Amino acid sequence: MIEKLQAVKIMSACITYDIGGDAYTFGDQVPTFSRNWAVSAWERLENGLSVSENSDVGPTISADEFFSLCGFSNFIDIDYHGRAKILLDLGQPMPEEMYARADLMFDGGTIEHIPDCFQAMSNAVLLVKKGGLLIQCVPTSCFGESYYTIDPMLLRDFYDLNGFEMIECLLYHAYAWYYSVLGQIWQHAKAKVIRPCIPEFILQARRRGMASRFARPHGALDDISQLGVLDPFDHVDQERIAYYGLPSRVFVIYVGKKRSDIKPQDIVAPIQESYPSVLQECKRRIAE
Repeated sequence: MIEKLQAVKIMSACITYDIGGDAYTFGDQVPTFSRNWAVSAWERLENGLSVSENSDVGPTISADEFFSLCGFSNFIDIDYHGRAKILLDLGQPMPEEMYARADLMFDGGTIEHIPDCFQAMSNAVLLVKKGGLLIQCVPTSCFGESYYTIDPMLLRDFYDLNGFEMIECLLYHAYAWYYSVLGQIWQHAKAKVIRPCIPEFILQARRRGMASRFARPHGALDDISQLGVLDPFDHVDQERIAYYGLPSRVFVIYVGKKRSDIKPQDIVAPIQESYPSVLQECKRRIAE
């Protein structure tokens, strides 16, 4: 699906980099917002204004309509189940005729469901043309819903090695308002106002130090593109993540621009170099 924060990132990238042409998605991505909200968001972003999550009324916009609004002449989704415009198993090598086709490639949460995740990411590299953009949103914590949860390091390191320049990489919570409620539940439980009769809720709420970084009142988000996010490569945010851990339903959104062409035989896997020293150092610094 295409959620509002993801839509804001897509629209902002289109405005900033003045891209159009062909937009591709991995999976049949369905917007979760109305056409009225999308039009309003586009106009506000064009004028340098913040975007509200509120005032979303009217029928849901289709993916074709949304990408047309963003200035793309064609929208093509790729999946294996028969509902997408291109029928393809993304866990298999992509046909050569699809190389360098996308001005924008968006993945709202597909590669984590593909057993051969490396091949799926390689296909993304090959699909995007030089100068094109890749926007990918995948879970970092999503037990029971996908084969993989993906650390931001993988997106940064893999795409950096394979022709991309990272523009942005952020952590966000799919239901940030939900964790503000959980925080309240935990506070009441501590005061014995309510009995902690829902263990899984209390477990999440006990991570209130991290949850509060994502928390926002339900229906009262002033700037969807700025609130409720963490920078996984910022030293201060790294310390918070290392100390508190992440609640479930946290996602990473990666935005990168393809700076050079690459052939399938030249795609390489990164070698992780920061485990476990970064987390241990962060914990040590907080303890001091």
